[in-house]
Amino acid sequence: MRTGHPGFNLLILILYFCAVLIVVAFVVVLLPLLTMVLFGLNVRGAADRLTILPGIEAGGGWKTAGVGALYGAGAWFFIMGAIGSGTPTGSEASGGLSPAASDEATIISETSPTPTVSPSRAPPLSPTATMGASPTQTTVASEPSVSTPTETITPSPTIITTANPTSSASATPSPTEPPSPTRSATVTRVVDGDTLEVRLANGSADTLRLIGVDTPEVYAENTPEEFEGVPHTPAGKDCLRRYGERASAFVTDRLEGEQITLQFDDQTDRRGFYGRLLVYVIHNGENLNHQLVASGYGRVYDSSFAQSDRFYSAESSAQRQQRRIWSCRDVTTPTPSPTPSPTSAPDDGDSGDGSGSLAVVEIHADAEGNDHENENDEYIVFENTGSESLDLSGWTVEDEADHTYTVPEGFSLGPGDEVTLYTGSGTNTATELYWGSDSAIWNNGGDTIIMSDESGGVVLRRTY
Repeated sequence: MRTGHPGFNLLILILYFCAVLIVVAFVVVLLPLLTMVLFGLNVRGAADRLTILPGIEAGGGWKTAGVGALYGAGAWFFIMGAIGSGTPTGSEASGGLSPAASDEATIISETSPTPTVSPSRAPPLSPTATMGASPTQTTVASEPSVSTPTETITPSPTIITTANPTSSASATPSPTEPPSPTRSATVTRVVDGDTLEVRLANGSADTLRLIGVDTPEVYAENTPEEFEGVPHTPAGKDCLRRYGERASAFVTDRLEGEQITLQFDDQTDRRGFYGRLLVYVIHNGENLNHQLVASGYGRVYDSSFAQSDRFYSAESSAQRQQRRIWSCRDVTTPTPSPTPSPTSAPDDGDSGDGSGSLAVVEIHADAEGNDHENENDEYIVFENTGSESLDLSGWTVEDEADHTYTVPEGFSLGPGDEVTLYTGSGTNTATELYWGSDSAIWNNGGDTIIMSDESGGVVLRRTY
């Protein structure tokens, strides 16, 4: 078959038509699928950056994937509509310039003092004019007539840019702006010490998992082996559960209903295994994650994150001072008290212990700077871990050097309540007591805390 033969030309036309159909079919499927994947899986933070679009939620998900597919299909129809509408594009309507640039060229042509026209053959009814190499050497459009020739001169890209600085090509925004490293939210519910439910600034709801900290379980059984030194016994599990509940109460008191700042970590994924956002929570300028570890409400969650060294240092300090969960290391299963003999003498004084018990939950023996000049930065925190109030009137606290403090009359500690005994001076309250010493009491290198009831019986002994 010879080149130029009608049959050969028909074959070429059919091949081109098939190729176009394949490309169009590929785009029809690919564009919606691509946007569905980008938004649904939050590839490179696509969903996070475009939450301003209706239906797009931070972090992606099935709903966002479906909405993304609709956006992709809409974009395809828009593109195909622009191609197949038959409306001249910017270059077709202005002889190679954008419409705005064409208008600018016409204005310059009408005001040019030295216009020049060079006739050339051109299609009928084409009343266009293009700019030459210089704004002062600009062609003027001929009258729109069938027989009137027009000038055809290759436009200068430099003149287009200079004459029309607001053209669509220069106004296209950059799509590579990185996502913000922080985000604000309002806490709607505290699930437990390390998990929160929030409402993001765009109105969507999400669940947060705090980076780098693991508080004891509240709704499931704890595994003491995860908390170094805590015995794998019923007493160890019960102790961890109590502090899991207190960690939840600690976070609830501070954050529920409050606005917080979410801070992400470059060394962790944006979301965890259960789809929760992995974040540091910043409230009133403090990192809650670090605060939980430093206060002994949780352990460091062994993982890779940027602030791990700082967190492990705080955990070591909490362990040395046996703060909260780390006091569970010394917990033992209580032995039932023997039934008193009928001939035993009655107890004249109510010690107030009932079914309650007292525990040391924090020891801060090393005050900042000189211990003898900063007595109120040396303190011990006691907690009633029982189910009844403790009347501590007349109870005493001693160290190995026989320094003695006596609890004032009328002081009691409710179930689950804590009281801090400061070495220095101050005004006693329901949660703070002051020894009144003018020098440090507790040895930084180790000491023993001994608490006795009003009858002199030792009810607590803690060596650190």
